[in-house]
Amino acid sequence: MNGHVSRVSLLAFAVALVIGPGPAAAQSQDAPNVRLYETMESMTLGGSGNVIRRATAALTGSAEMGSVLCPVSLLVALCTVNVTASSTARIDTGRGTVTGDVSVVVPPGANPFDAPETTVLSGTLRADIDLAPYPGVPIATLTGSLQGSATKGGSLGRLIIRGSFTGTFRLPFAFAPAPGDPVPPSYYVIDPANFDPLDPATYRLVRYPDEYLLGYPMVLLELVLQ
Repeated sequence: MNGHVSRVSLLAFAVALVIGPGPAAAQSQDAPNVRLYETMESMTLGGSGNVIRRATAALTGSAEMGSVLCPVSLLVALCTVNVTASSTARIDTGRGTVTGDVSVVVPPGANPFDAPETTVLSGTLRADIDLAPYPGVPIATLTGSLQGSATKGGSLGRLIIRGSFTGTFRLPFAFAPAPGDPVPPSYYVIDPANFDPLDPATYRLVRYPDEYLLGYPMVLLELVLQ
């Protein structure tokens, strides 16, 4: 491994180039209870100087039992969570907003071999996003709230849910490949306060080798939902 990044998410790298180096921000120490992966994103740049970034995305993942999105009464260890979202942000400041629709789904679906798809909860979310809280590091953060209700006639009755969350987008990146390795492995930064792209000794990284979609590493969103 060397210190030259060969692939960095456009989202993180473009903002890092615009805003430049600076002091690292504090990071929440709470353990995430919702873990989502971005399975699709479409993005455009516009406005004067192409500084307005607009995007739509789909994410899927899981929420831990006992969290707002996974009531204990469902009797499952993890609930599958699907999100479709739209965001608008300025790449010169890194600040923007996200809105989206949330669904909690459980098996069975129409096909018992397919992923869970029977909706038991649905709602909406809104969040403020910061694309560059740690300048030069492929991480973004958000803070927001969600609300929703149980599916009519479903197993959760008339349940109403409300919650707030903080979140961390961990954007995959890769170093230059080793000799004979045509596909460089991807990583997420875990400890942004100690990340110095000029000093490999400070990297705090983790690799998830199986978390790819059609050959591409996925953006990981970790939420602390209350």
